[in-house]
Amino acid sequence: MKLCEILEQKNIFITGAAGFVGKVFLFQILDQFPNIKSIYVLIRPSQKESAKQRFASLQQTAPFLYLAKKNSNFQKLWHQKVHYVEGDISEKDIFFDSHQRQILLEETDVVVNCAALISFNADLKKAYETHIHGAKHLCNFIHQSRKARLVHMSTAYVAGSRDGFVEECLQGDIAPNGLPFNDEAEQKWITEQIGLCDQHLLNDHEGNLKLIGMQRAKQWGWLNTYIYTKALAEKVIQKNLQKEQFCVVRPAIIESALRFPMAGWNEGFNTTGIFLYLNQQGFRFFVAKPENVVDIVPIDIVTSTLLAVCGAVLTQRHRPVYHIGTSDSTALTIHELKEYCYTWLKKNHKQLGFVQSLLVHVKPRLVKPATLFTATGMLLYLEKVLRWSDKIHLKLYRLNFIKALRKKLSLLSMTESTFQDFSYNYSYIFSNTNRMDLPYEDFNGHTETVKDWQAYWFEKHLPGLNQWVFTHVPKIF
Repeated sequence: MKLCEILEQKNIFITGAAGFVGKVFLFQILDQFPNIKSIYVLIRPSQKESAKQRFASLQQTAPFLYLAKKNSNFQKLWHQKVHYVEGDISEKDIFFDSHQRQILLEETDVVVNCAALISFNADLKKAYETHIHGAKHLCNFIHQSRKARLVHMSTAYVAGSRDGFVEECLQGDIAPNGLPFNDEAEQKWITEQIGLCDQHLLNDHEGNLKLIGMQRAKQWGWLNTYIYTKALAEKVIQKNLQKEQFCVVRPAIIESALRFPMAGWNEGFNTTGIFLYLNQQGFRFFVAKPENVVDIVPIDIVTSTLLAVCGAVLTQRHRPVYHIGTSDSTALTIHELKEYCYTWLKKNHKQLGFVQSLLVHVKPRLVKPATLFTATGMLLYLEKVLRWSDKIHLKLYRLNFIKALRKKLSLLSMTESTFQDFSYNYSYIFSNTNRMDLPYEDFNGHTETVKDWQAYWFEKHLPGLNQWVFTHVPKIF
């Protein structure tokens, strides 16, 4: 059966539609499946904007304007078929309007949960509310709904601290560190920690919850708070829904589009964007192993797969888990990534500042942790010098340029420590079999992969980063 026939006159409910994945997914449905009946998007009001204003702002984004210009029917379809629903998945009653809630319960065919925090080192309370509470509340919605099914966006890195090949399967009751894991007991522990922080009203409440979250994640073998709470969200869904009611989609590192909504489209300062920016700024030493695989997947492959998975769920032919990545088919190594950045910057060095234009001709080096010339190594050395200067009353730490240097090195060091697990400690190959077996020949975007990394890098990814992400720094591409 064709995917276009399955989705015809169906109602899709999307959470996180204002985010990178949710936005592209929403636009792709409208552009490529105009026979959809309705698309409901959950919008949470912010401190500065109402839900209505945030929804309206989607029409001012570059992808929307581009698609509206390319497709004369796009804007008309938007007004006919897309409806915003005010609410918040972290709240027990997701919907702020009871009438809208009833409509969604009766009409929704499939819920696609794209809502997530974007910070790896998130406040544990915020991550718990968004990922774990959000999962519980969506499960309640599925139970109360007449027919709805759930497609849940997770991350491939719930695999945790391990190397090598990762199968597409639901998590068991063993944590990545090999110890038995009880998710209900873990949720209880998290709520106790949040309560203690709230009770004691610590000076740095958010900072303490960030530290607690990261330490707990590492203790169990997950790499950070984001992945830890995403793993717990998966377990909530497994326990609360029947297998026919849900599936889990796990993308790897999501980056610039191959084609949709336009080649190179990107949003946010993601993994490879940070690496390239540091290269551009003249930083030449990176904690990484050259042979480690960087599993990058273009955003439109992710959203195409989501659409195909929706079709599989609606026809009850889905698998429990779908990985979305490239490491199993066309793996990209850190060495290759480094070489692409180096080559590109050399070609465009004249657009940089004088010092930077000289430094880009020096090849970046991949080194071990705590090497002197890494940010962490330099910061540790600087701290030793400052302690020594304090003993002899030089008070170097008071100097403005020293303060600025410490701040910059601290930020770089934090970046190094954040990505060290991916670049140095572990190397993953994510099985992609289930995605490739999705049967929709009329919509083969989900089976795509990047066949030529150099072409993707030079023709799409790097120009896209320059146009859509690095707008606040000198244009060098």
